[in-house]
Amino acid sequence: MSVLVHKLYQRAALAATTLCLPMALHAAPAVSLTAVELLGGTDPAGVTDVIGGYASGGDFYYANSTGDNASFFHTYGDTGSLASFGARTSGTGTWYTRTSATYTDSYTNSSGSAQTVVFSFYVDGGQIGLSGSGRGYADLALNLSFNGSTVASEHGRVEQTAAGVVSCSDSGTGVLASYMACGASDAASIYSAGTGYSVGYTLAAGETLSVVYEILATTSGEAMDVSGAELYCDGFLETFAVEVGQEPGQGGSCAWFNGLARSGDPAGFMPSAGFSLTAQNVPEPGSLLLAATAALGLLATRRRRA
Repeated sequence: MSVLVHKLYQRAALAATTLCLPMALHAAPAVSLTAVELLGGTDPAGVTDVIGGYASGGDFYYANSTGDNASFFHTYGDTGSLASFGARTSGTGTWYTRTSATYTDSYTNSSGSAQTVVFSFYVDGGQIGLSGSGRGYADLALNLSFNGSTVASEHGRVEQTAAGVVSCSDSGTGVLASYMACGASDAASIYSAGTGYSVGYTLAAGETLSVVYEILATTSGEAMDVSGAELYCDGFLETFAVEVGQEPGQGGSCAWFNGLARSGDPAGFMPSAGFSLTAQNVPEPGSLLLAATAALGLLATRRRRA
């Protein structure tokens, strides 16, 4: 073979080796937090931002009360090597609260060949529930999207009417569909244990994967005025002469109303693993053929030198 042919084979070998390198660009992940409240009303149009546009991740605690109405938030985000976050809110009396933690990340495949990207994540324990005498709901939604399209979701909701009728609904898609489920024994509350998941996506050369994972927790309630009413509480007929929103022990548990929604519970239950993107090179058939041809060229070069 001529020297020119040998040089062409050597260049092909270098190109094939470069194609198989996972030269991908991973953007720094971020977590944004939101929290709004309305005490004394249940119309979301009147909510107040209580987190002040905080959008850099971290740990946000907030509690407020007005008369018999109260709210509580604990929403956090950590964008370390394994990002983790959670959103939790609850209300008492007559209120509306909503909080969210949203994780964003991106991965660009600049290797020149297809890559399978795996998004691994651990969702810590969650809960939605209502208790006491009142009407309202507790709602929790989880959503994972790739490039703007939902690939996994979970939506659980507990509602209670003024008559005390409780209902539960649950729907989900993809791997998150099993995160929680309504239980026949206790329709007023849903619990979920922490669980790990993973979702794969094959990126073409030059393609970018945009990942968005959101936790959205919402509660709303209106305590019932049971002053002077006769109600069955804990199996006993009692007469209540209490104000709306009073807690158990202040005149009777049936005069108190509370709602809670949380996921990735930050109250002492930090996840053992977080959220991460990893890529594994998947050579295309053309790349494999080029690599084989280049290998033959290197072998021919070594024989000629020998």
